[in-house]
Amino acid sequence: MVAIGVVVVAGMAVMLGGGEKAVKEPSSAAASQVLMAERGVRSADVDAAGRIDLDPRSGDDVSAAALPGDRPAAADDGAEARRQANPDPPPQPLPPVELTAEQEAANEEYLKVQAAVMASVNRQVSAQQSALRKACWKDTGGASGADFTINASFGAGGELLAMGISDVRGPDAGVTGSVGTCLRQQALALSVPSPGQSVSVDVPLHLP
Repeated sequence: MVAIGVVVVAGMAVMLGGGEKAVKEPSSAAASQVLMAERGVRSADVDAAGRIDLDPRSGDDVSAAALPGDRPAAADDGAEARRQANPDPPPQPLPPVELTAEQEAANEEYLKVQAAVMASVNRQVSAQQSALRKACWKDTGGASGADFTINASFGAGGELLAMGISDVRGPDAGVTGSVGTCLRQQALALSVPSPGQSVSVDVPLHLP
């Protein structure tokens, strides 16, 4: 009887030991295999570091080819090429401004007044040309001549508001610059009969 009891106890121990092994949790490797099987991932898709490269054809594509920026960049390159091949047309010129009858009449009146003021300034500049030549046409190195433009603005009463002298560049630009500097230091006496409105004119000056 004692022997039979020992055998029974030993059998139960073996059964209990086997039961513990049967209910033991699966290893992490086995769990990974089960998880991959559920997701349809093959063992070949898992590298040594445990990273999963999904099939690019599946909806879960996270490969480098699908990263944001790659495909838009290619699209942008194509758009840039199309823009270069088909540049935008130049902007259309603005349509001419249509003046009213009053504006046209005022413009015509201004042109008449301007022409009269210009004639008056021309006469005054010609009268002072000799003095300007003596004052400024010096050390010119034998230059044949130089051209300038006198810009003068007058008020409605005929008073001189502003005046400037600019160089007209030519073959003797160096001489023109030095003479022009001298001319701008001279005091030109200019006045015109009352034009009734502000007027600006450009008058040529040639030296010597």
